[in-house]
Amino acid sequence: MKKNFIFAVTALMYFSFFSDTLAVNADTLPTSTEVIPPPDEAASTDLEQTATSDIDASETVVPETVISDTDTSETVVPETVTSDTNTPETVVPETATSDTDTPETVVPETATSDTDTSETVVPETATSDTDTSETVTSDNSADTSVIPEQTSDTPSATPTQAADIIEAATKLVTDPATTIDTHTTPSQLINQVNTNQKVISLTISGVSNDAHINEILQNLATLGVKATFFVNGSTSQAALTKIIAAGHDIGNHASTGVDVSGMTAEQLISELALTEAATQGSGATSTPYFRAPGGITNEAVLKTVGGQGYDYTIGWSIDPWDWSGISASEITSIVTSQLAPGSIILLDAGSTATGTPAALLDIITRAKILGYTFTTLEDLLAYEGVYTEEPAPTTPSNPINQVNTNQKVISLTISGVSDDAHIDAILQNLTKLGIKATFFVNGSTSQSALTKIIAAGHDIGNHASTGVDVSGMTEEQLIFELALTEAAIQSNGGVTSSPYFRAPGGITNEAVLKTVGSQGYDYTIGWSIDSWDWSGISASEITSSITSQLAPGGIILLDAGSTATGTPAALLDIVTMAQSLGYTFTTLEGLLAYKGVYTEEPVPTTPSQLIHQVNTDKKVISLTFDDGNDANNLEQILNNLLQYNVKATFFMNGSTDPALLNRIVAEGHQLGNHTYYHGIATEETEAQLIEDITLMDEYIVTTTGISAKPYFRFPAGYLNDSALETVGELGYTYTIGWTVDPWDWSGISSEAITYLITEDLNPGNIYLLHASDIATGTPAALLDIIPFFQASGYEFKTIEQLLTYEGDYTVETNDLAFSGLVSVDEVTI
Repeated sequence: MKKNFIFAVTALMYFSFFSDTLAVNADTLPTSTEVIPPPDEAASTDLEQTATSDIDASETVVPETVISDTDTSETVVPETVTSDTNTPETVVPETATSDTDTPETVVPETATSDTDTSETVVPETATSDTDTSETVTSDNSADTSVIPEQTSDTPSATPTQAADIIEAATKLVTDPATTIDTHTTPSQLINQVNTNQKVISLTISGVSNDAHINEILQNLATLGVKATFFVNGSTSQAALTKIIAAGHDIGNHASTGVDVSGMTAEQLISELALTEAATQGSGATSTPYFRAPGGITNEAVLKTVGGQGYDYTIGWSIDPWDWSGISASEITSIVTSQLAPGSIILLDAGSTATGTPAALLDIITRAKILGYTFTTLEDLLAYEGVYTEEPAPTTPSNPINQVNTNQKVISLTISGVSDDAHIDAILQNLTKLGIKATFFVNGSTSQSALTKIIAAGHDIGNHASTGVDVSGMTEEQLIFELALTEAAIQSNGGVTSSPYFRAPGGITNEAVLKTVGSQGYDYTIGWSIDSWDWSGISASEITSSITSQLAPGGIILLDAGSTATGTPAALLDIVTMAQSLGYTFTTLEGLLAYKGVYTEEPVPTTPSQLIHQVNTDKKVISLTFDDGNDANNLEQILNNLLQYNVKATFFMNGSTDPALLNRIVAEGHQLGNHTYYHGIATEETEAQLIEDITLMDEYIVTTTGISAKPYFRFPAGYLNDSALETVGELGYTYTIGWTVDPWDWSGISSEAITYLITEDLNPGNIYLLHASDIATGTPAALLDIIPFFQASGYEFKTIEQLLTYEGDYTVETNDLAFSGLVSVDEVTI
């Protein structure tokens, strides 16, 4: 009975307070000033106990009270801060007083002010360090209204609503049901639910800023997530109505939102009752969820709130300190980095939590990508103790840099897929060549590019969303990286990036392999051939680097970023050269099928046959011309040959004018391969020699439509056995040397050239001449050489024609060396 009487008195004090409040002219109502809360209303401003002043106080009895620094006269102030001015005697529950003089005020449970005050009794209130709308008085000694504690940006209720709340609260505290039951089960403190299920719950405290609350509600509606809002006296009725209408749960955060751990049971019940009355006024209830302001609680608090139907006191396991004003991205990062099964996330809806509404979108999206499900507190609590068997450990992803095989199969992979123009050019060239590649995409890959890659039939791999080093990431961070990229891929045609992952920079470790393996990425693809094309080197440099490293089972790494300017063009040469060397391009899937596949080594190919002269006694010879880097010189040579209807063989290189190449073929001459760059074979690696020869063959074929095979000539004639083997493998059966070199390449006169050639006149001879810019005497020398040979009975043949005379000898009379060919009796004397 005594306790019910106390509750009734408390309610009447609230009623008295609101009566005074409602009588005040609207013009005198104070404006609200937001107080920056500590972590989740952490009780930095809550006064659990009070310190005594350093100044003498006369006859003052102040339990749990801060005594002012100046003299006070007989003041009985339990747990309350009094104002600095005198005010007429007023009973004000749960309110902090102003900083100006007020006449004698009876305010129970309040700490005293810093100046002289008379008897004041104010229940359960502490003052903040800044001006707030809780109590505002005028600067004069006139009577002023005292407003109950509010920290919201808008009034929590209209005068009519306030009166209704007081009436409801009065009924609650005078109801026999509110009598403290010493045998009630204490409220259960829950910070996180013990489970291995990926279920989590969102809770919102500091529900005081209507604008932020509206944004939060909109974003939750957009994402289809329900949360629990812990409301208090700072929550406006409008906001409370919207929260309930949206289907969210309501929890009780105590009316004043201050530390409740030092309150009496009666004070705490009053706190709960005011908030519950407001909640019921909007058609809902705050039970069974209570949250202690600042998270500060004790056995007495848990027992009291348990007795009021609050079965659960909800704490939190994740707090991003969003109330401190940090950015949305910072809030998101903190929350997602701490996600764990059964987590309770604490967010704030106060005026300082400016990043919270936007952060919600990212937090929920990322959590869902990581496999988490958002649920209400009721559903979350149902998972307490729910554990399912851990799935069997997944096999770590298998790192593949090269496939072990002796089969000439290789695969093209493209990373840095970020420059749309380069991607388009690469796709066009791959289509032209009929080659399929694997593109490792990330967050820098546009949806447009992704669509084109998939439409062209290429494979997709996952390169992690941000494209940064993943070796130091947590498991959750890496899973999120993979999930973001995979989501973008699946939204574009329903394909998937699994089972291929590529670690940015190729940096990986056991933890990375284990994590990506658990996400279905069976293979972590590295590379065995890297041209560093991303550094901006030329197409020819890229080609040279790649072809010099070709080997069976090789994985080629190319880049499609903005700096890899030479890559699209290099692709054409790389593929052509590799194919000429007998390599086949295949997808990663096709390449992996060759793992461990070895066949007997093929019989070595025959080295290219070196020919300097044809063995014959027939009066046939061959004129050959090298280089072709001087169009004027070459044109004069062709004109002079045409004048005498003489056919020759031209060993041209990459500097030859394409129009003149076509003219050579059109006029019946023969083409041979003299390499593209005119490199010295004995100074080149095998791969470089292959590239040099292959590029020239490609140039000839694309220009004239025919191949120079099987005739090849080494620049400057420098060769060795290894070079002959390489040339033979490339399909050049004959390496053509020469019998006579008149040194026209040194710039000597036409007369000197003529003399050196005509001095050495023998059947089967091969004469070396040049169509270069230095061999200026060669065209004119032809006008003397050709008539001389013709007058001597010689015929001019191309190399192909000349080789048909090999071993062709006419039997002379009495020449017994040929007696094996014909009988002596058949010889006519």
